[in-house]
Amino acid sequence: LESVISQALVEPQRVPVPLSFKGVPQVSDSVVSFDVVGCSGIKIIDRSVTRRLQLRVRIGPYMRKSAVVEGEEPEFNETFEAKINAKKLKIVVKLLDVTGTEEGGSSWECIGEKVIEMTCSQKDTTTYWLKDSSGMPLCRTMHDFDKEWRVTSALEAGRSTSHHESGDFGHVTLVLRPVQWAYFDERDGYQGGKKSRDSRAEPQSYALRVSRARDLMAKDSNGLSDPYFKVKYGAFAARSETCFRTLNPVWSETFVFERSHTTDVIKIKFWDKDKIQDESLGYIDIPVRLVHQGNRKFAEWRELKGADSGEVFYELSLRKGLPQAVRSRGITVQAEESHPETVEVIVHRCRHLPGVDRGKTSDPYVVIEFAGSIRKSKVCKKTLSPVWDFRCEFDYEPGEVKISVYDWNLVMRRKLLGVVTVDARTAGPLAAERWHKLEGSVSGEALV
Repeated sequence: LESVISQALVEPQRVPVPLSFKGVPQVSDSVVSFDVVGCSGIKIIDRSVTRRLQLRVRIGPYMRKSAVVEGEEPEFNETFEAKINAKKLKIVVKLLDVTGTEEGGSSWECIGEKVIEMTCSQKDTTTYWLKDSSGMPLCRTMHDFDKEWRVTSALEAGRSTSHHESGDFGHVTLVLRPVQWAYFDERDGYQGGKKSRDSRAEPQSYALRVSRARDLMAKDSNGLSDPYFKVKYGAFAARSETCFRTLNPVWSETFVFERSHTTDVIKIKFWDKDKIQDESLGYIDIPVRLVHQGNRKFAEWRELKGADSGEVFYELSLRKGLPQAVRSRGITVQAEESHPETVEVIVHRCRHLPGVDRGKTSDPYVVIEFAGSIRKSKVCKKTLSPVWDFRCEFDYEPGEVKISVYDWNLVMRRKLLGVVTVDARTAGPLAAERWHKLEGSVSGEALV
């Protein structure tokens, strides 16, 4: 590959390079990691305004964000990492101007982006493709014993929210490292070079939980929609309940179905319910390889395809055995076990919290206490309806999970806004989300 690229650089032309993956086992839970050092050469629009810049990085199906940095020569020095299950991957690094969001606005502008393509054409090697600062193609093949590759490359044309070229270009400095490849061959039963039990020896099932969506398209005349979704995986098909008059529906529906070795994608289509004909709100495809090893869980926000806007939050896990399904109010769950090994607590959000700060607002955060362990969430500033999507896992013990909501203060002591207690012994393996009233508070509820 390097010799072909060297020839192409001498005489620039489009050179087809056939990539053969023969001899490379199926990739499983490999770790890709790289650093974004900083950006330079960004066009200065107004020197009287300090720009606030942020990175948005897409690694295959994953989305990552950096901290917000001020200035025209931002230094991020952030590491982005994800587990992948593919031999080919596209990484997109976008530089965003989020200055307009500081005053509570929602508009941001994409200054530029850099696309990096990565392949595994030979075992234990990683090949990166991108363009250098002059726009010429750049390629580097790295072995697992190589340390890193530091490269500075020009940002390509960015797209703002209005889909017009922003015109602000600069350079981004990256530190690329070889992927830590792990392999799995279902025919021979090898994983990472070690003999493992064949996954086809015993049946398995998937548990798919679609929690909620946000920023859906408005299809009705009142500026809202009546969304629902349909799940399709092989011979399995199901439909959710309809949430009326909302662009941010909360379903909290779980479906359990048997794993099929002939189908590798779960399809979810979202629709707006109408009297005459339902309209499409978009769709997502979930590759099941994300959890095809053991009892693993995977959760993320994913953008809807075929739609102008919208994201959906889902969770997917792989479980042993066939699903013993019991369907109730659109929720499919497995049979109860004697007791779980772990307890997972998810505090999604609160509403109608009391305002205890000046201006009748609060800076709420969550503290979860269980089995002698304490976990703390991030702080949501100046809001009475915070959204955390805060999750943590504890070793199981009979007892109560205590969830306390506090108001954060810089100088004064924190103020308790309310408490929720849940008995871990009564929670099922796929307990549905529900709203809990805050104890010791005049108002407020928590979605747990």
